[in-house]
Amino acid sequence: MFRTIDTWLIWQLTDDVNGGLHVTDISNESRQACIKGEAKSTYETSAFILLNPDGEVVKSTHGLLTTVSFKLGKDTKTSYALEGSIPIVGAAL
Repeated sequence: MFRTIDTWLIWQLTDDVNGGLHVTDISNESRQACIKGEAKSTYETSAFILLNPDGEVVKSTHGLLTTVSFKLGKDTKTSYALEGSIPIVGAAL
């Protein structure tokens, strides 16, 4: 039920099983830099880069994926990002 510590804390602070709020963001933290229209890269075993092309759906001609970037409320539109990955880059380093 809880994916992030934020979700769990809000649940606990709003009276949990007695009517507490279960909320989360669809970006699940990993896309926070994209809210400001920036790019974000992460490096672990693989490398990933996300780019916010003004929040619109863009179909890549170079093998990138279109993915959900963020949504800032139930009555707002969903923004999308382009995502690219390089497998096992961390192992190469």
